Amino acid sequence: MDLEFSPLPRGDWVLVTGAMANTLNKYQPVRLIGNPIILPKAGKPSRYQEERHHNRVHNFAYKVFTIKKKRPELTTRIHAQISESVSFSVDHNTSTLTHSRIHKYLHADGKAPCVVFWNGNTDKVLIEKLGTKHVKKYLDITTVHHPNNNNYDLVLQDMSRDKQVISKIPIGHYIKKNGGTLNLLECHTLICGQIHEGVVDCHDPVTDVILTKCIFNYIMKTVKPSTIYSYCSGKPIKARGRKKTRKEKREKKK
Repeated sequence: MDLEFSPLPRGDWVLVTGAMANTLNKYQPVRLIGNPIILPKAGKPSRYQEERHHNRVHNFAYKVFTIKKKRPELTTRIHAQISESVSFSVDHNTSTLTHSRIHKYLHADGKAPCVVFWNGNTDKVLIEKLGTKHVKKYLDITTVHHPNNNNYDLVLQDMSRDKQVISKIPIGHYIKKNGGTLNLLECHTLICGQIHEGVVDCHDPVTDVILTKCIFNYIMKTVKPSTIYSYCSGKPIKARGRKKTRKEKREKKK
């Protein structure tokens, strides 16, 4: 799952759009679009109202992204996404960006799901603010950097308080980067590099879900799927990475 949002004053948020998809290949991403949702720090969510929220949302986005972070392209993107979502709601007189739509999709099989994000700390906060319940696990995919050799590990971890690491997989060196974490596209380039159908641009939620899904499936293939399933069913496990080759095992014995 991926959500696109922007901060507001006093700890509030505006949820603009999003996407979600089942991890199985036959399921294509479902876009969440419609009139944006204001998620206050305290209180119930409310719908974005042009005359009431326009200046507040746009001015704060400008202060955060353009002035503070020196990334005006993020301001432009959030403006465009808000405009697209509002226009969709008006033109189609409907919205898929709703708690009921998300809940229905997540619980389509009648079971509590595990939700996977890419660097999704804020996504988790917002999905819970929407009132989403009966989620078995929230899992997060991220990368960690080794400063001594500039290599990266791909990490799958539980988003509960203890942040337990479920798997840690070495994915090598990213030549264009020196330190810090990899962004979604950089990580995908290291492990796959394939141009997937439907990919437009990062920060487009459908694109982000396609790439996150590819990375998660890479983790599932590299680590035993039973390891992930066991953890999601509530069984404690040790963090695992890829299997060692016979050559590596022989070298360790020497």
